[in-house]
Amino acid sequence: DAQNAKRVAVFSAISSYYDQLVESFLARSRQKPLVVERVALDERDFRSMIAKTPSDVEALVMLLDNAGQIQAFLKQWAETRKDRPDIYTDDLIVYLDPPEDIQRYGFAFHYSSPVFDQAKLAEFSSRYQQAFGSPPEGSSAVVSYDETTIVLECARRDPQAQAVRDCVASTNGYAGYSGTFSFDGGQTVRDRQIVAKRL
Repeated sequence: DAQNAKRVAVFSAISSYYDQLVESFLARSRQKPLVVERVALDERDFRSMIAKTPSDVEALVMLLDNAGQIQAFLKQWAETRKDRPDIYTDDLIVYLDPPEDIQRYGFAFHYSSPVFDQAKLAEFSSRYQQAFGSPPEGSSAVVSYDETTIVLECARRDPQAQAVRDCVASTNGYAGYSGTFSFDGGQTVRDRQIVAKRL
């Protein structure tokens, strides 16, 4: 939906993963974004970026790297502006603590989220709780587990850095707790089902 908005601003963490998402978004967008800001991973002061964003912006594409950045951004926007454009982001937004920040500042969020096999997710959650004494927080734990397992299996085959990179990039049909992973020689996961949600 953000691709169809006429006046969009993009705020993205500096990382190869988010760079790829932004490039894909820009390639499919009908209009050139009003603002594209790259954000350092430890950035917490967004006021100058917010001030540069035109007052008639309709949507924000927010790809920040942690919930602390998201909270800081929302708070500073609410303190300096009255408008509340819709925000499009990945599923990191659902890990805000406290989640009331979303309602407190009056933003509408649209985010992508993987579709999980509930039986596999329940099995992972049970194993996680047995190992650590508490349930996992959100879907990031199960995805991280699968990604780490792929890397470790590749490292067991050949621990050389380039060999591990090549092995991960050639992963095809790895059945994990969070879904099936297949890479096209890079970072794209082809076999995952994704659903769009509104918060």
